[in-house]
Amino acid sequence: GLHNSDFVLKYNFEKKKRNFLHKQIFKLKLKINNYFYRKKVRGISLNLCPSQYFGKMNSILFKNRPKVIYFNHPARDLKKNKPVYKKKKQKIVSLIGTTQTTFAQANIDFLIDELLTKYNDELDEFEFHIVGDCSNPSKKLLTATKKFRNIKICGYVDDLFDKIISSDVILHAVRFPPTSGYKLPNICSCHPCLLLHKAAFQGFPEIFKNKACLSALSGKEFVGKLKILTKNKSLSNKIRQNARKVYEKYYSLDNLPKILENCNNMIYKKNETYKDWN
Repeated sequence: GLHNSDFVLKYNFEKKKRNFLHKQIFKLKLKINNYFYRKKVRGISLNLCPSQYFGKMNSILFKNRPKVIYFNHPARDLKKNKPVYKKKKQKIVSLIGTTQTTFAQANIDFLIDELLTKYNDELDEFEFHIVGDCSNPSKKLLTATKKFRNIKICGYVDDLFDKIISSDVILHAVRFPPTSGYKLPNICSCHPCLLLHKAAFQGFPEIFKNKACLSALSGKEFVGKLKILTKNKSLSNKIRQNARKVYEKYYSLDNLPKILENCNNMIYKKNETYKDWN
């Protein structure tokens, strides 16, 4: 889909320094990518897009052919019991997501390049946990674990709810708007203390508007916000509570019947219009 290929193109492009010619070629690649994507969906009656950000993008791109219905990504509730926030000696910051995906790799790259490489001396009291399938870690990540002792590869965990609750902060430092498939909706069900890149606002404005996170732009800002969240427990607990409320209002599977009803009404309306034309 566009929301995946568009992001991968942009991310891989931004990872390297480019001159003017490279930028023009890149713009052409995006146009070609969008052209074939638009052409491929012409025969579809309805496009369901579980992303507010990319749903609006598809609506503009498709020009109502097909009709686009977009909504917040429904997610399974991972909550098992009442959360208990335990105070620990070490401050745990978790990055969640399969490391082979472009998105999770972008998060890890920011941690290594913008936080640890530049501000590691200020982060001695923090331990950064890489959570998710890590069966084939990148060379960059393996090198970083040898250079920075406060990176820990946790891999797959049996109880994600417990891992999120026991983490002081969940870090999502990706510079591009998140795709619909990212785990933030799932994570929100677990009372997380979220620290997001400001670019995430475009994909998940409801998290920001409901004060369910803190956000930052530069590495220096992220370091400052990490310190604030781990020292101010009242603020941290409030963010956790708000994140759960956001899940219940926007991402809960209980919203699915209403989404499906809207889809059904849209299809019925389109079929009726088609009959009138004939």
